[in-house]
Amino acid sequence: MKKITLLLAFCAFIFAANAQVILDETFDYSSASLMTESTWTNSLSSNSAAVGTIGNLSTGPLSYGDGNGTFVLSGLGQLVTANYTSGGNDLKVYKAIPAASSGVIYLSLLFSPAGNAQAQAQAEIMSLSIGGGNGPKVLVGKGAADLTKYRFATTRASSTSTDYRWGTNEYSDLNATYLLVVKYDWATSTSSVFVNPPLGSTTEPTPEAIDNNSAKLVANPIDGIRFRTTGSTVTKYQVSGVRVSTSWAAAVAKAGTSSSLQDVGSTLNIKVIDKTISCSETGMIQVYNLQGAKMLEAHAVSKLNTNLASGIYLVKLTNVNGQITNAKVQIK
Repeated sequence: MKKITLLLAFCAFIFAANAQVILDETFDYSSASLMTESTWTNSLSSNSAAVGTIGNLSTGPLSYGDGNGTFVLSGLGQLVTANYTSGGNDLKVYKAIPAASSGVIYLSLLFSPAGNAQAQAQAEIMSLSIGGGNGPKVLVGKGAADLTKYRFATTRASSTSTDYRWGTNEYSDLNATYLLVVKYDWATSTSSVFVNPPLGSTTEPTPEAIDNNSAKLVANPIDGIRFRTTGSTVTKYQVSGVRVSTSWAAAVAKAGTSSSLQDVGSTLNIKVIDKTISCSETGMIQVYNLQGAKMLEAHAVSKLNTNLASGIYLVKLTNVNGQITNAKVQIK
């Protein structure tokens, strides 16, 4: 009987030693909505009059690629659909992440208007949250030069339209999928948003828009991710494949490469017997070879029969709370 010896728990994946992934959120839940998903916190109790919602879950996640490859979370998990029309009072749902208060932090996500005209002045797509409240975010709204088109904006920690900083590019394809990346830099107190940055790149391109002079600063640690809408702000779009990270390389990673993964103090265990990986909690198990190619992936499982050839492999477990545990294993 072959034995797999656990060599090193909580190790860093290869290729991008400084590329830290805090959370990969693929929305792979059994719940029909984030509003009823136990690992997310919602404001449903005060929103009985809301028409539509912002967290419906379904199959068919988005995919995005460019000439360099495909975004690492393309086609994974489920799709989040917002179909909100009116009646809400701070309708939101958010998920906790390990708190961050220095350096830089990135929020990457796949976004599509899903055929919906973006005729509203502005609608929040997603944000890095501070205690469930406002943090650096990306918004979508109707064009300024052409009202039939739409554009993207960012802001540091405000919900006031005069604090939104809009990009000058305007888009017309209502069925396109975009890779959006929000960045917050504590050193410069600047929020930036990038639209379709080159996958696999190591340096940041010019952002679509920046906010370094709005009325509200990020005054407290960022400790969550959030979807939100309110009042008469029509909010209709789709999102999938969300990553929170602390390096540009991780924010725009392409499939077939791996980043070092930040362990958040988890006590999760990865054990291996024969060719079976056994984890202490249910979650997403991913197995990579030493060249960074993904060999296996399974969702909502605690055990995975690998049936792999003898060698050394890298294992990543992401539990339902987004905690990440890494291990390096050897099949003899």
